[in-house]
Amino acid sequence: MRTSVYNLYVWDFPKQGNAVVFNTRTSALLEMDLKTAQGLKRGDLKGLDPETLSLLQENGLVVDSEDPWEELEASKEDLRRLGLDVTLLTTYECNFACPYCFEKGVKRPSYMSLETAGKVLDWVGSWVRERGYPAVSFTFYGGEPLLNKEVVEFFLASAGDLAPRVVFFLFTNGSLLEEEDIVGWRSAGLQEIRVTIDGPEDLHDRRRPFRDGRGTFWEIVHRLKKVLPIVKVSLNVNLSEEGYSRMDELFRILATELPVDRIASLIMSPVIPAVADLSNRPYISETLVSLFSSGGAFERLVELVRKARGYGFNVRIPLSRFACPLLVRDGGIIVDTEGSLYKCSSMVGHEEFRIGTVDRGFNRKFQEFLSLRPWQDCPKDCPYLPICQGGCRLFSLFEAGDLKKSFCRRDFFDRYFPEIVKLEYEFLCGAS
Repeated sequence: MRTSVYNLYVWDFPKQGNAVVFNTRTSALLEMDLKTAQGLKRGDLKGLDPETLSLLQENGLVVDSEDPWEELEASKEDLRRLGLDVTLLTTYECNFACPYCFEKGVKRPSYMSLETAGKVLDWVGSWVRERGYPAVSFTFYGGEPLLNKEVVEFFLASAGDLAPRVVFFLFTNGSLLEEEDIVGWRSAGLQEIRVTIDGPEDLHDRRRPFRDGRGTFWEIVHRLKKVLPIVKVSLNVNLSEEGYSRMDELFRILATELPVDRIASLIMSPVIPAVADLSNRPYISETLVSLFSSGGAFERLVELVRKARGYGFNVRIPLSRFACPLLVRDGGIIVDTEGSLYKCSSMVGHEEFRIGTVDRGFNRKFQEFLSLRPWQDCPKDCPYLPICQGGCRLFSLFEAGDLKKSFCRRDFFDRYFPEIVKLEYEFLCGAS
């Protein structure tokens, strides 16, 4: 019996003389006195009473043995038990002209037909039966998915019997939301809507204008007011350099204009490069530095999370295991307008990353992705291994031009992760 190498310690928190310990393998988060935590870190377990030792074992902070590579393989089975997430591109077309869109280079006036939608439904059904998924969630995506309401309504009406539990989500720019639609869709299983607002009016309207240049901020807010009594909404913020300094202004506006208790979550993330940017190496390098450097984009999120919570918004930065979708058979799949299959939303529309079609099933690329083992370049005792798993494959492609390489940012995790553990503790204990 020994101390897990995947324990992370935050000292003198939440008060002097205490510590919290987070295990990256089990996602357990425990508070204890400083003496117990220090003994745990040294591997001195002799002084622990049986009840404490049992608690530490149950949560994976004390183990008999650990083989992270074996466990990473085994954890893939957990995704199958959770169910299948299907993202449906009803169209590549969009009525917005966002300059940072990660689908640049692949957007086109392509709409999923009802014939293709029927084939998608049949394929999903066969995949659910083959894998034995207990649940299926569909996310309507685009482009702007509501430009093709016919297909949205087809799946809402036809997909309910695919699994014991079937639910629907809508990721929309918000400009086409109609109260009467949402009433009907809610009764058909629509659980939540996700809408992006990138800042106060002037900033948002520069970053997310209509294609004719008109602003969209108040159009979105107006429509959200109508649908929030019917369905919960998550708000997404794509952070720009200017955006960081103006989030407090945005939080204040939203908390004034919208019922915060009806907003399921506020999700903030920095803009990352698109696959179409691969040829622009200087931009790629500059962006990666800005994301992961000391005081960079991700680290500044910590302050923004606390500010948003101060206005009553539900904001979390996930501490659970990261599972790159390219590496796992289960978990999620993306289907575009023609019935092509992809595993990563950032790769949609790029033929070199297509893993099959609903007509012909999976291709060789799917197996190629599943065979990737980037974590085997990592030291087994790295405490972040269960979460990082060798890093995002897209970032590896950006940095090294090779999906097989690990994308290691250990120095970033050392700086960033203790603050994220504190945020999670504050959230769970209501101390924020």
